[in-house]
Amino acid sequence: MSTARVLIVGAGPVGLSLARLLSDYGTSCLVIERHLSPAVHPQAHFINTRSMEIFRMFDKLDMEVSKSTPPVDEWRNFRYVTSMLGDELGYVDHLGPDSAKTLMQLQSFSPTMVAHFPQHRLVPLLLKRVQEGPRPVPVQFGHELVSLAEHSDCVAATIKHGGTSFQQRFAFVVGADGAHSMVRRQLGIHMAGDQDLQRLITVHFSSKVLGDLLKSRNRLGMLYFCYHSDMIGVFINHGMAHGEWVLQMPYFPPHQTLDQFKARGIAAKLIQIGVGSALPDLQVKSINSWTMSAQVAASYASANQRVFLVGDAAHVFPPAGAFGMNTGIQDAHNLAWKLTLVDKGLVSSQLLTTYQTERRQIAEENRQLSLRNFFETVLNIPKALGLEPTAAQAAVSLVDSLPFLSNEIRTGLVESALAIGRSQMHLIGSWNPLGTYRLQRIQELIRNRQTLQLLYMNQDIGFRYERGAFVTRRDRESLASPPPLTRPFDFSPSVLPGYRMPHIWLRDVKTGRNISTVDLSWDISEARLPIFIIFLVEWTLEHVRQVSSAVSQFGVPVRVVVLVKDAAECAGLESSQISVLQSLRPSTDDPRDLWNLNGNRVKWVLIRPDGHIADVRFIHESAPSSVSFAGLDFSSLGI
Repeated sequence: MSTARVLIVGAGPVGLSLARLLSDYGTSCLVIERHLSPAVHPQAHFINTRSMEIFRMFDKLDMEVSKSTPPVDEWRNFRYVTSMLGDELGYVDHLGPDSAKTLMQLQSFSPTMVAHFPQHRLVPLLLKRVQEGPRPVPVQFGHELVSLAEHSDCVAATIKHGGTSFQQRFAFVVGADGAHSMVRRQLGIHMAGDQDLQRLITVHFSSKVLGDLLKSRNRLGMLYFCYHSDMIGVFINHGMAHGEWVLQMPYFPPHQTLDQFKARGIAAKLIQIGVGSALPDLQVKSINSWTMSAQVAASYASANQRVFLVGDAAHVFPPAGAFGMNTGIQDAHNLAWKLTLVDKGLVSSQLLTTYQTERRQIAEENRQLSLRNFFETVLNIPKALGLEPTAAQAAVSLVDSLPFLSNEIRTGLVESALAIGRSQMHLIGSWNPLGTYRLQRIQELIRNRQTLQLLYMNQDIGFRYERGAFVTRRDRESLASPPPLTRPFDFSPSVLPGYRMPHIWLRDVKTGRNISTVDLSWDISEARLPIFIIFLVEWTLEHVRQVSSAVSQFGVPVRVVVLVKDAAECAGLESSQISVLQSLRPSTDDPRDLWNLNGNRVKWVLIRPDGHIADVRFIHESAPSSVSFAGLDFSSLGI
């Protein structure tokens, strides 16, 4: 048996996040990665709020990422252009005309903030925190998983390094090894959903001159959707300070191939067309291809609940909403505490079944939203320009149906058909009614927010586990149900079971530190185990003492947190087992008003180790907690 309890296959952002979480919880693990070093070709580049909240647990990684994130003015806009330096068809400012107000609103939602920070720069920061953290985790590059054999008490993993293969046994194995996961293939789990939506070429290039030119023309942005008569693609700003860019273009194999784009400087020529100018410092660094799909694994775990899938191994989405990497990081967050409690024998293995129950639901919701974004917002602009997206694929299919033609002739026909389609762009800028109408239509789409958006706060921090681990569902849900949401930016916090604990700044009376309610499950105690929080809003001193005494005899770590108005209420709460938090609002305000929802005052909230709410009780309800799961009965705590 390996000295590590958990084998993590894959050293990307998801695998490394899981490694750090398990390490912090005191669960030993080993990370293997088949590549010899971290990837340098840019991939994901937008880190959402919930992922940044998780990064706070890693020695405040969120702060380091925030400091390295470019100024928001460099990435707040999506621009639609004929070329980056040429005619602009329109742009979307995702912070709106009153950016200060929008930023203040975002800051009210969370103790941290979204970040525009590329994955290939994030991974080294995560790697350092995994290898040099309080409990260092070994990360072995150049080690490839060959096979798995699951037993009732362990998993045997065959690993290849160089020309040598060897076998090790682990209590659990987690596949964080991407869309082509070997772990998933070993389990025989298929992917369900929409496959091969689009094939794309990605060109990683550098040019600081390009950033300077865009700044001089006041045309900063994160994404530049380029529609030119000679090329169509999206330029992604991965950091103007580094001069780092990616050009992403659809292509149609086998008539177009990756090798063609790599040959004879084709990529550099396309970049020049899309930019609208030659770039004296242009360097093409790498060219890759990938296939866009929208799929979720049929199962997230093996039959014996000893092998699990996280991240792209479990789900793949179109990059329309930035849900891919972020959903994966949150998979790791959900799985880590459950693995730890089961591995240490503190709860039954039934807890592990809830990983799939909870996270597959969220992945399916994000899959569907990504699909809607792609078909109903991303493609709106090209449709308005007369660039019907389905026409290109129809032309390719027609050519493919002519088997008597040589491959050379087929390729020529496909190239001609694509050029004819792109020729619609000659109408833009011309003095003709159709071109004018199309420009007006684009402005209408932008004005009505019918284009791709950047901030999806409800999917980011407003998602809910409908059922799962310690999540109760009761009849009175309408008491605190959030209002219906109609726009991507909409978000309304809720304390109903299954939701993330809403963010409110409080002060720890004993230490003087400010602490967010979002951080309670990891920042309120020195214990290196997953901790449940009993957050008492309405209380008596006798009740606090009873609950505190019961907690000390409970089977898993539980921390009692008491909300007070001022120092006068702290008398009798000196026990080291109790955390006392005071509102940062003026002393004339009652902090309990923050927990008065739709006229129903909250009495207490039970928070899981991942910050999601297990149960809540309102002041007019006298029944004890009904949470009982995986061998734990919280009603025994007297709440």
